[in-house]
Amino acid sequence: MLENISWKDFAIFTIGGSAAYYGILILTGKLRIGKKIMSRPAAAMREENTEKIEDSNTDTIEEETASEKEFESLELLADELQVIITQSASEDTDKEQLLESLQKEISRYQMLNKPGFRSAITNLIIKTAQQELGLEVSKQEATELWFMG
Repeated sequence: MLENISWKDFAIFTIGGSAAYYGILILTGKLRIGKKIMSRPAAAMREENTEKIEDSNTDTIEEETASEKEFESLELLADELQVIITQSASEDTDKEQLLESLQKEISRYQMLNKPGFRSAITNLIIKTAQQELGLEVSKQEATELWFMG
């Protein structure tokens, strides 16, 4: 079937189709050629709206970047705390020394001192200390690590 179509026919169809498409856009007013037809106030309004959209996009991107950094920091803190607890198991560290080491590490991440992050880290400390060391760390003790120092 395609053997019957020559390159000339293909070119005529492609150029004709494109011309028809752009002709329809021009006739419906969706595409304008030549000078700008908009009046000055309308053009100014459009530029103003464009600036607002760009500002909004910039704010959204900055918020997403900040959130990504917070989550990366949360992951780093969680990893560091797990390493500290695991090392404490091999060094026979007592509960007070463990809590002091955890508090020092947490103090490096004060930007994560928000209820959701605090809760996640608190639960991690309680669970990991129980699993790795067999130590019972209360929720209050783990929460106080954020406010000590």
